[in-house]
Amino acid sequence: MAGISGQMKSVRQVFRDDYAVGDFQRGYTWEHEHVATLVRDLATAFERRKSPEVSGEYYLGAIVTHNHYGFHQIIDGQQRLTTLLLLLVWLKNQFEAFDRRRAQILSQLILHDGGDYAFPLHVEERQKVMRALYEDPDRAVREALDTDSVRNLVERYDTITEVFPDELRNDQLKGFCDWLLDNVVVAKIEAEKEADAYVIFETTNDRGQQLGAAQLLKNYLQAQIDDLDHRQRALETWTNAMRDLQRFGPGGDVTFIHHWLQARHAELPTQPSRSSDLTKIEQDLFDWIKNNAARMGLGDGRSCFHFMHHEFSAMADAYTRIRAAEEFPQRGLDSLFFLSNFKIGWMNFARALVMAAVHPQAALEDNLAKMRAAATFAELFAVRLAWQPSLSNSYGKNRIILEEAIAAARQREVGAVVEALTDMIDTLSFDFRSNPEIGLPRNPS
Repeated sequence: MAGISGQMKSVRQVFRDDYAVGDFQRGYTWEHEHVATLVRDLATAFERRKSPEVSGEYYLGAIVTHNHYGFHQIIDGQQRLTTLLLLLVWLKNQFEAFDRRRAQILSQLILHDGGDYAFPLHVEERQKVMRALYEDPDRAVREALDTDSVRNLVERYDTITEVFPDELRNDQLKGFCDWLLDNVVVAKIEAEKEADAYVIFETTNDRGQQLGAAQLLKNYLQAQIDDLDHRQRALETWTNAMRDLQRFGPGGDVTFIHHWLQARHAELPTQPSRSSDLTKIEQDLFDWIKNNAARMGLGDGRSCFHFMHHEFSAMADAYTRIRAAEEFPQRGLDSLFFLSNFKIGWMNFARALVMAAVHPQAALEDNLAKMRAAATFAELFAVRLAWQPSLSNSYGKNRIILEEAIAAARQREVGAVVEALTDMIDTLSFDFRSNPEIGLPRNPS
């Protein structure tokens, strides 16, 4: 890829630049153990610096950025850079008491633009609490801490205070500070284009497994949206809906995405297959998205905005209705309550089937009518299997039937969906006398 540069930079050199954190990035999420491990690793490396088998520099990993209106927008490395900034602030505050020269050196790295409280990591919501930590850490806990990310800054500053080794809090602190600034290095990789920076980020993070599928998908889509207003609107829609989906338990956001993509975008096989799209989506969501982006029409910023803002919103609303109906009977969707609470099975397919009936451009009342038809089909199908246990063994055949139902439900017109699903029900053989456990005679005279 053209327009990509990389070089090793010391902490002192890194913090001479100005950075922006992309809208699609997470907030500051490092927990106590992450920060404690970094501080301990740095302290250990400093103490071993004179050992002959240790090189003169300590490598702290890579950061990936791209040039964005004069700032280095961070694609990867925000958590480490934020923690290093907190450490620099903490060291500055220690030196205020006995080494004003080093305190001033650190202040010049911490504050840019002539000390106008412009920190090298530009995140508007953090400015107030960072200023409090810089001036008076005790005051920081009294500031308005509006978000988890901002509260976490104060807590992780306290982590540094708690775990920083006592043996380095004397004259050795001067040596540690100088070593940190000049001998701790990162590989700074910068790309001219944001899309290229994202590809580098994915490659250097083992295909992104550290972030998780939902976060990766959001980052991937956001990186394609050039219009800043569209990007912000898409981010707000995504963030609010994902927060609501957490009510369905850990992993509720990823489960929703699985059902959404299976319902609306998976290619449906005509024969049973263990490598169908329905399976691939669950096994490797992000790779599936990348491989199918063109087929899904995700080729530019406008299409990605529509996908994140419009389709995502419609599907998240449908999924919330489905999960609510599973917990309490809902008019028209009471079939889902029956399926969920009587443990008949095939619940994941039922969710995908009902979500398949949602068309992002259709009117709400039309989508609800199609959802009711799909839910009724799912109940009748499940009852058929429960009544005739021998049919439950035909997994492949039953799966194909449900996949055909998903394809039928994807149609936009209400009448077409109802007719197709009704015809499918009519073709399913169903005989009350086929279950010998009921006690009805097979050939009553």
